[in-house]
Amino acid sequence: MANSEVTNILLVEGNSDIKFFETLINYANRKIENFDIGNHVKFDSIGGSDFDITEKAIKSLVTDLRKNPIKKFGIIMDLDEKSNEDRFKQIQDILTNIFGKTSVEKKSNSEINLKINEQKTVLVSCYFIENTIITNLELLLKSITTIEPVAANCLKNWYDCAIASGRNIRRSDYLKFWREVYVRYDYCSDKKLLKHAAENCTVDKSYSNLLIEDKAKAWDFDHEILNDLKEFLKSFTN
Repeated sequence: MANSEVTNILLVEGNSDIKFFETLINYANRKIENFDIGNHVKFDSIGGSDFDITEKAIKSLVTDLRKNPIKKFGIIMDLDEKSNEDRFKQIQDILTNIFGKTSVEKKSNSEINLKINEQKTVLVSCYFIENTIITNLELLLKSITTIEPVAANCLKNWYDCAIASGRNIRRSDYLKFWREVYVRYDYCSDKKLLKHAAENCTVDKSYSNLLIEDKAKAWDFDHEILNDLKEFLKSFTN
């Protein structure tokens, strides 16, 4: 870890998720007092959410946790079909596998004191995306659109037809596709955006545009549904 200012690690499910959370942090930095995370956080990607993949991702961070001035280790994951308790137990079990049972002390229903060595303990703080029926990032995004998702919602007929015809399409893949179609054909129905499609009409560009004052916004980052997530991220300020 080259940047000596980094004192916190945030582990999220995918590389595209990193862009979302980085943008949300930068957006909140401008809007919320005392929300200056700055360069203190390093993001890493899990590459999924199942046990083995998550364990591999956390193992890759062991050197950082042992040798660098890390104070807090955050993990943000989709709840998907799991309960909050099951997802938290998954993290506990993984940390126990890697560091040993005596190094893992449950502090609360979302936090663990992780003893790295005799001199160092790191706080592991978990956030699982959960809000009534919202159990993953894609569903959260569907709740904060700024443009009516006419084209994207038409995908429901395609999805139902494909499933009824025996095609195995994971709901998570459908939701990712929904997000891409929303950006390309609903958000970018604006002629000014469409004229420069390469600069505006991808999911990553839709995040970047949230930080550009004169750009139309695809997502409502002031929506109250993001308040709990912002509070979690704010805990990583130094």
